[in-house]
Amino acid sequence: MENYDAYFFDPALDEYFQSLPPKTKSRLVSSGVRLSTLGELKECAEHLMAEYGEKREG
Repeated sequence: MENYDAYFFDPALDEYFQSLPPKTKSRLVSSGVRLSTLGELKECAEHLMAEYGEKREG
């Protein structure tokens, strides 16, 4: 879960990550992808949400 922990060090990343649907969060963490900016996280998450037919909270 090293990748998941990285989101907690940046408040903007953490806030966005926490608003993601469960499947999307799980897939991001299990993928091992390293995202360092909010833009990267949003792009990857939006792709996964579209794939799973999920929507972000708020």
